[in-house]
Amino acid sequence: MKAEKKSTTGSARDKNNVQAVKLLDTLMAEREPQIPDVFIERVEQDFAPSGALSVCRRVALVYLGKTFEETAAGICNNRDFAVASADAANRIHESIEKYKLMANLLTTAEIRIRLALARREDILEILDEAKA
Repeated sequence: MKAEKKSTTGSARDKNNVQAVKLLDTLMAEREPQIPDVFIERVEQDFAPSGALSVCRRVALVYLGKTFEETAAGICNNRDFAVASADAANRIHESIEKYKLMANLLTTAEIRIRLALARREDILEILDEAKA
């Protein structure tokens, strides 16, 4: 006699459904925004055209717009440029974590929006209309 194989797909789906319901329950029970207004203002300042992160991004792009040989020659031949480049590298390094945080925040926002959209009965029509 062959032993019957149990389907793990159904139990995995059930587990995912339970987790999704728990997540929705948690989100619906929120009484405070995900991030405070002061945080939003700080992010906007950092990413504004004259903000610290925008400046770092532009500096990084300037360096990447040159060949390595050009950058190395400037650093090797000019001490002031070498010091400024070291400072730029330090600031770029510091900004990387802020960009990663921003990417995570964007992902969180997308997920929260999609979960809220999923509560609509006409979600497919909404998604189609949004593509247009």
